[in-house]
Amino acid sequence: MKKRYVVLIIVIILILIAGLSVIGYNIITEKGKEYETYKVEEYNYFVLRKNDSFGVINKKGDIIINPEYDEIIIPNPEKAIFVCNKGETTEVLNENKEQILTQYNNLEPIRFKNISTDLMYEKTVLKYQEDGKYGLIDFQGKKITKPIYDEIDSLQYKEGELLVKQDGKLGVINIKGNEIVKIEYDEILIDDYYTENDNYSYAGYIVGIKTEEGYRYGYLNRKGKEILKTEYNKISRVTSKVDDKENAYLIYAKNGQYGVNKNQEKIIESEYQSISYDENNDVFVLEKSAKYGIANIEGKQIIPVEYDKIDINGIYLYAQNEQGVTVYNKNGNQVDINANIAILNTENEKYKIRINTEEETKYGVIDEEGKQLIEEKYNYIKYLYDNYFIASYENGKLGILDDKGNVKIELNNDSLQLIQGTDLIQTLKDNTTRNLFKSARKNL
Repeated sequence: MKKRYVVLIIVIILILIAGLSVIGYNIITEKGKEYETYKVEEYNYFVLRKNDSFGVINKKGDIIINPEYDEIIIPNPEKAIFVCNKGETTEVLNENKEQILTQYNNLEPIRFKNISTDLMYEKTVLKYQEDGKYGLIDFQGKKITKPIYDEIDSLQYKEGELLVKQDGKLGVINIKGNEIVKIEYDEILIDDYYTENDNYSYAGYIVGIKTEEGYRYGYLNRKGKEILKTEYNKISRVTSKVDDKENAYLIYAKNGQYGVNKNQEKIIESEYQSISYDENNDVFVLEKSAKYGIANIEGKQIIPVEYDKIDINGIYLYAQNEQGVTVYNKNGNQVDINANIAILNTENEKYKIRINTEEETKYGVIDEEGKQLIEEKYNYIKYLYDNYFIASYENGKLGILDDKGNVKIELNNDSLQLIQGTDLIQTLKDNTTRNLFKSARKNL
């Protein structure tokens, strides 16, 4: 049986190493609000399941707690803190099977909401209950907050921040107990701003209060500073500006009129029936009195609001009125190009996909100077990697071309898949998965 446990722990460790995704950011550094989310360096403990019961095993394969509980939660796999549930009873044990933190009632770990991590709970705090109210303690039993909250829950996307309710109102505190958002709102949402290096740490808060006319919304930055008062019907942030994380571009609506702010600065007046953002060209599409125009990211109008329709296809803006279609680039300059031509950027700045819809839709490839590299005779082309492209004819069968239009893998496959982390291609033809194209790879 012990061998069985050892095998189990080895398998678990391998799975966790393969999928490990931990977060360790200094999210708030403002004086009085500092906190740092815990970064797990090593997995020391694992939940053990035997039939329908649970225990704990360490990284050596030794059983720490026998599998006799209905549920066991290990909030931090580096720490010997095990929340064990059996029936209606909850106890917190250490690695010696000793019950700890007995001075607190109804201890619970705090589960994350919509956070991309293999670790599902706050890794330094627990919530406790006293006289029907909740507070926070750390793993050593030190009281972080008094039991003054009606509810404590995790805040969606934000590790280290907690949504609290008091007297029917919501606010946000961090794991140090410091208040980030005052407890005075009826709704608090995260603005969904995400960067790969900082996760959601630069996201702000869309806060709402309930009025007789419905909810009214405002906006606070990531430090809890008010940017927009709670007087708007709708607020959204431009979330694709990952290179400008300190500035929040906010599209808002008030009494049916839309405008845009950059932080507290109004850059587009609230006088439009709709405003939308195109992240590929970094522009705002404006609508007023059924006419359309374009403003750049700083709010300057670069195409007047006088067109019946504006379509954005690839790198060009196609503005239509009674005189026909005028094509503009993202800077608002007219472009001498057929209105039936669309050009798409690729991940490689050397190449662009050119689409001709004049008679029937056909794809080709050009270079950054506009020179034709692959003839426009394909029904579909997508950039693959290096100087290679996936292409298909009207029958939908797929193959691979190089940037001179040479066929490297015949266009007769049902599907093509690039194996992640390699330059190998796996193909599916006639419902049969074929070997990796080593021979074709040589041709590539």
